[in-house]
Amino acid sequence: MKFSLLNVAATVALILTAFVQIYAEAPAGLDDDPVITKTFDLSSGELFVSTSGGSIQVKGSNSSQVKVEMYAKSMKHSDAKIREILDEDYKIRIEKNGARIEAVAERIGSGWSWNGISISFVVYTPSAFNCELITSGGSLNLSGVKAKNHEMKTSGGSITAIDIAGELLARTSGGSITVNDMQGRLDANTSGGSIKLEDITGDIDANTSGGGINIIDVKGEVNASTSGGSIKADISRLEKQLVLKTSGGSVNVTIPSGMGLDLDLRGNRVNTSLNNFSGESKSDRVKGTINGGGVLVQLSTSGGGVNLNFR
Repeated sequence: MKFSLLNVAATVALILTAFVQIYAEAPAGLDDDPVITKTFDLSSGELFVSTSGGSIQVKGSNSSQVKVEMYAKSMKHSDAKIREILDEDYKIRIEKNGARIEAVAERIGSGWSWNGISISFVVYTPSAFNCELITSGGSLNLSGVKAKNHEMKTSGGSITAIDIAGELLARTSGGSITVNDMQGRLDANTSGGSIKLEDITGDIDANTSGGGINIIDVKGEVNASTSGGSIKADISRLEKQLVLKTSGGSVNVTIPSGMGLDLDLRGNRVNTSLNNFSGESKSDRVKGTINGGGVLVQLSTSGGGVNLNFR
């Protein structure tokens, strides 16, 4: 059996990602107590959290304070050794600048050696905060914040956002993306996992090359694509265009009935019910209008069937 260098490199990258994430999600050292805890009086503003070797959790509430907890995790070092490594190998910064809170754990130097430490943050914040979360070695979790803009970026873990308001940019190359109970525009992209979106009011752009896409109870324009799985969507209110594309599976969609639609459906086989339809209808292609036309519904796959159902 022959393996290309590209395949070997991809395999090694996946192994390293999983290895780092195991440490990032491992039980904390120092008796599970935070290494550092800081509290700031601030009821609204901006939050920036960055670490290169662990997870980040941000939990919004009705509080008027921001509480930052930093955890150092290791599966091989003693508590004393963890503190020594933190002092020698990291620059830690947790501070308030005006209406901005910054919590940063930065590795000193540019060497490739890994010291077996992952640094994670848990932040309790008032809900009126714009949040920017960045890590290369763990998962990101954001909940209970209601502001204008949020960013979540990781190359080594999953992204979860629950009960939030505002625009959200979510990027990961090493895990899945889950967003539930959101109001605002969503831009989600992953090359290493699935995407699950539920109970969202707002326009959606979602793309993955490494898994399926599941969309439940959304209200707004939806543009979603995957090259590595199927797409399933249940749209409760269709007011803007619905565009779903995959080259690696089927497309199954349920939308409200009785609407004026512009249909463009392509697949190995297309299954749908056409009432008051005008246009072209074949086993693998449907293009035309329902009820005189209106909202665009474009569903396409080169790796399976298309099923469009009406509620």
